[in-house]
Amino acid sequence: MKVCRFCAQSIHDGAIVCRSCGRSLDTGQHVALPMHPVTLAPPVPKTPKRIGTWLVLAAFVLVVGFCSIATTDTTAPAAAGPIKPPGSAK
Repeated sequence: MKVCRFCAQSIHDGAIVCRSCGRSLDTGQHVALPMHPVTLAPPVPKTPKRIGTWLVLAAFVLVVGFCSIATTDTTAPAAAGPIKPPGSAK
């Protein structure tokens, strides 16, 4: 271990820049050292849009709705008067 001549902090024998003051031990000039390494998070993959699912669902609802409307009988039977039980005389 040796001592930095600029800040008097203990540094490793093989160091060329002081960790405390950031000066070069050879020239005495300040050296720009990153304080913390910058790490970028990996990009989040985009989820695929579910347009196809919604189109299939909408088509299914339309087909079921159309079939229920097409099979509904909207015509009423012709009114022939009151219904009489069989065997009753007129």
